[in-house]
Amino acid sequence: MLDWEFTVEGMVEKPISMTLRDLITEYEQITYPVTLVCAGNRRKEQNVVRKTKGFSWGAAGLSTALWTGVSLGDLLARAMPKRGARYVSFEGADKLPNGYYGTSIKLNWAMDPNRGVTVCYRMNGELLHPDHGRPVRI
Repeated sequence: MLDWEFTVEGMVEKPISMTLRDLITEYEQITYPVTLVCAGNRRKEQNVVRKTKGFSWGAAGLSTALWTGVSLGDLLARAMPKRGARYVSFEGADKLPNGYYGTSIKLNWAMDPNRGVTVCYRMNGELLHPDHGRPVRI
């Protein structure tokens, strides 16, 4: 897994291609305690009104873990975003029926160290498992 490769490309002056090993050895590592809450919380109650897709969660779809990784801002600073760049777009490796999963955030959020946007590769001290986003999770 340490040989998994990813790129930072697009509206940047210096595109980056690196492995997970490079990410771990070339950047400062940070660890945050983070609580994640499922967007499907209380779906069981919603299903009484109208049937939805997904598991019938009660009110407790959440967890807290120690996430370790690298500041996304540090990665982007090395790639040097071009003037006019406004968003950071992420694309997953899982091929879905309508293409790859993707999402985005504002560039200024990604660069702000106070927001703690992190490219994580460990959860509670262990390399990520597929159920938690292996090999990395933003």
